[in-house]
Amino acid sequence: RKSNSRRAGNSKCVESNSMRHGTFWRRHRAFAGEYLLTVSNDQTCRLWAPVKSVSEKEVWLELARPQVHGYDLAAITSVSTQHHRHTIVTGADEKEIRVFDAPLSTVQILEQAANCATNGDKASRVDRAYIPSLGLSNKASADDGAEADLEGRDKSANSALPLERDLGAVSLWPEVRKLFGHHTEIYCLTSTLEARTNLDGNPNCGDILVASAAKAREAEDACIRLWDVENGRCLQVLEGGKPIYLSSAMYTFRGLIFGKWLNGDAVARNSLLLAGVSRQRSPDMRMEETTRDKGVFFAISSCVGSQANHMECPLLPHHPEVMASGSRDGTVKIWKLHDEATALNEMFCFDVSSKIGDKPHAVTAVAFASDPLPDEHALLAAGLESGLIEFWSIQLSPPGASFIARITAHSGTVTKLAWRPGLGAGRSSQTLASVGMDNGCRLYSIGDERLSQASSPS
Repeated sequence: RKSNSRRAGNSKCVESNSMRHGTFWRRHRAFAGEYLLTVSNDQTCRLWAPVKSVSEKEVWLELARPQVHGYDLAAITSVSTQHHRHTIVTGADEKEIRVFDAPLSTVQILEQAANCATNGDKASRVDRAYIPSLGLSNKASADDGAEADLEGRDKSANSALPLERDLGAVSLWPEVRKLFGHHTEIYCLTSTLEARTNLDGNPNCGDILVASAAKAREAEDACIRLWDVENGRCLQVLEGGKPIYLSSAMYTFRGLIFGKWLNGDAVARNSLLLAGVSRQRSPDMRMEETTRDKGVFFAISSCVGSQANHMECPLLPHHPEVMASGSRDGTVKIWKLHDEATALNEMFCFDVSSKIGDKPHAVTAVAFASDPLPDEHALLAAGLESGLIEFWSIQLSPPGASFIARITAHSGTVTKLAWRPGLGAGRSSQTLASVGMDNGCRLYSIGDERLSQASSPS
């Protein structure tokens, strides 16, 4: 495998030899966006972080390869907390969900090379992980035939930047848990981490839930499973209504996201929202109903046939009753949850500005920025099948959308967008990560003054 880093205009590009399926910024109020995690069909999970170069410029480098797998990786999310940082959950073209915890070697590299703070981290960590000779689970020790792969490496240089030959061996993260329950390959993952930390402060690891969905080949596979990762338990299986005249494969969930319900009565304000979209239905919204022993999610809205081939469903930060969805017919729809949390209503929709003839380009990824624009409107990025990324200003009252700019991001389809988590208003720029089928992951620094002058990187 090859890996390099190059700068192009106001973007930074990191490339590998495979299509990337998912991105996830490390999220927590105390240490938001310290590094970026990507997974792809080259069967690797990679960690990227900013490092100061000799000229004091910020350069993003691959500092670790937490997972080198035998199946194509499809999804990633985080369950890190202030007292137990660097814990991730990944899904691949297999039935198991795997949980990884960073080893001491990675923590030292992040602290010394990328200035990632470790204060408050009380986790007990192993020095590094090992790959078994015949197996897919990274082990915390070299027992049971695990391969050391230390030949030619300076064992005292634990905190030095890793070489390419070492990334696939010494920077592995040990696997700490597997979650079983799905009957088909994992397709998407999300966690309550962002929803809880943005509004509740510092959660315990046991408070974080993970939602997962798999490819739907049978009717029973078209469901969402909720997990207590700390205890390795499946808490609930959410099944939606599926018309018998449509193929169950049409109900593979393409995107999942958690949010926090801010309106309504006291009970609702302590509840979580879970939104998901699939190919042949409008967004499926669920709300958590708190009971004596645990939270139970129940359906709020699930409609059929209002928009074809949904791709994403981001919630607007700090307004999680508002969400967006994009589809292959070239439209973006903005949805809002009813004040009484009884229905999900469409506010408005618009076509992207990039077109072939009269037909708009297919929308393959959408994402809301962490911080609003200076006029308090929401900033939405829409990735297209043509490789373009469009930026739109979303106004809620009165509802409407205004085109801002577009950039040529990839030579292939944009598969995922993720904004770097914000630390509040007042920042001069925001960072957008995009991945696509041209084998690249690009980082864009988007400033307020640049949005009106955005151009294609050279």
